[in-house]
Amino acid sequence: MLRALVTLLVTVWVAPAMADTVVVRIGSRLVMGDIRVEFPDGHNQVVGPGSVQQLVLPPGSTVSLAEGETRTYEGELHVRERDGVTEAWLEIPLEAYLAGVVLSEIGANAPRAALEAQAVVSRTLVAHGKDRHPEGPWHLCDL
Repeated sequence: MLRALVTLLVTVWVAPAMADTVVVRIGSRLVMGDIRVEFPDGHNQVVGPGSVQQLVLPPGSTVSLAEGETRTYEGELHVRERDGVTEAWLEIPLEAYLAGVVLSEIGANAPRAALEAQAVVSRTLVAHGKDRHPEGPWHLCDL
């Protein structure tokens, strides 16, 4: 176990420099109109045919998908139609992404050492996951 943790730490420290932004795909099998955004000030916007294809999401914005998923995001939401399929992705600051992933994976009540280990794992996955999705502009998926 300790050897695996040390290997992860070394992998992170020798990883090439990371960008400040991560591009994450959200949802799958979407159709236009499936995405509803609730902004922190309380107003809502549905992304549908002919609507805005790029939205800036301030921290605390909630994105709901027709598939039943609701997540809180910040960053730039992009939506496009390609080959009859709606694709959505988010450009999010790296540190905001990592904070959200760590909390959703392990929970805020986990011991500090566990949170730190999860952060190392999450950062490693971001650093080495850049080539996993050549079909889109995103690096990772949040499904």
